Amino acid sequence: MACDLKIGIGCIVPHSFSGFGGGAKIILPGVAHIDSIAHNHSLIQKYPECVGLGRMDGNIPRFDMEEAARMAKLDLKIDAILNLRGEITSLFVGDPLQEHHEGMKLAREVYLTTPARGMDIVVVNTFSKANEAAIAPFIGIPSLKEEGGDLVIIANEPSGQMVHYLFGEFGRCGEGRLRLPQPLPTKVKRMIILSPIRDHVGACFFGKVSNILWVKTWEEVLELLRAEWGKEAKVALYPDGTIQYF
Repeated sequence: MACDLKIGIGCIVPHSFSGFGGGAKIILPGVAHIDSIAHNHSLIQKYPECVGLGRMDGNIPRFDMEEAARMAKLDLKIDAILNLRGEITSLFVGDPLQEHHEGMKLAREVYLTTPARGMDIVVVNTFSKANEAAIAPFIGIPSLKEEGGDLVIIANEPSGQMVHYLFGEFGRCGEGRLRLPQPLPTKVKRMIILSPIRDHVGACFFGKVSNILWVKTWEEVLELLRAEWGKEAKVALYPDGTIQYF
């Protein structure tokens, strides 16, 4: 706040609460106090009908973030749109709110994905945000058949999942201020998580119910799937469930 020029750098990708990342989010929740963050996220529970992946219009938590960015007098924001390799394909620079609203218009087209339906197996990779692999079920579960199927999450992050601070467990400190939804929807017979490690944060994010299986190699994944489905399964693959949305 004491600096004459304040520049933010980020990227515009789908977000399950604020519609898209980028823009004002670098202030709230980016550098905000935990009380402000908790209040902002409580709006999600208060107004669930106005939030969601790709949801721009009438998004009350986003209005709160934008007000915070104005209060903090953020001068300039640089936001990128990415492809499936994590490369910059478009760049929006300018007023933190105006550039972001223009960027979200393109983001809605770039990341929009036609969903598969009625699948036995859905495989979701998490390349762009592998340390936030808990996002992946949002795009994977709707594609499973109604009577249930297997969801495979590829979370190739050797450092483990990102500590969120608002969600999850913190040793003897107990849990964060907000709880993650539990348990898994009935459409998921088994959630198979391909990860080099089973870290504590990841275990909290994905839950501790019996139908979650952690494996370290793709060969183990294939063995589990073949044993259950043989060679006749209907399969959908999403290249990056952390930046695709329906």
